[in-house]
Amino acid sequence: MSNIIPPKYCFVDAQNIETHFFIEGMKINQKPIKINHRNLFNYLINNLKSSPSNIFLFYSSHNFSLAKKLVLESIGFNVVLCEAKREDRDGKNHHNVDTDLIIKSLTSYYEGEDHDVILVTDDGDFLPLVQFYEERNASVQLIGTKQGRGGMSNKLITKNFDTGKNRGIVYLDQLSNYNILKN
Repeated sequence: MSNIIPPKYCFVDAQNIETHFFIEGMKINQKPIKINHRNLFNYLINNLKSSPSNIFLFYSSHNFSLAKKLVLESIGFNVVLCEAKREDRDGKNHHNVDTDLIIKSLTSYYEGEDHDVILVTDDGDFLPLVQFYEERNASVQLIGTKQGRGGMSNKLITKNFDTGKNRGIVYLDQLSNYNILKN
């Protein structure tokens, strides 16, 4: 048995977390979440032991300023801007942030050594990615928001995510002593 600790890669679906949807009764509301990116970065490094070079922040390139990109990179994030990939019938562009995140995650897995994963999202569409890592005995740490769409936490709780090598789901809302969420 090896005592080598695998590196941790962190993939932050920032577009999803910051464009926060929640359900109130029969209505879906959008409430942007403000994140203190420096505190999030420090939490990922100091508490979850992710390597700074392995922390990737994914955003849609639509209305994303160069100034914000430079600030996030100065903190230490690797910012990945996802271009529009397709247009719907109404001519609206869609940015495949989820697809780009999954491709980056799988590429890092297959091009490097085994690694553990930290996934920051509220999107339940990443369940197959979580299962991919679980099947390869990689540890998966999920971070989301308690009041999010419910997709990630609901799908994973029903799949008994809190078993095995995985450490379950951490909610940004519960990390108040780290000041990650801004009021």
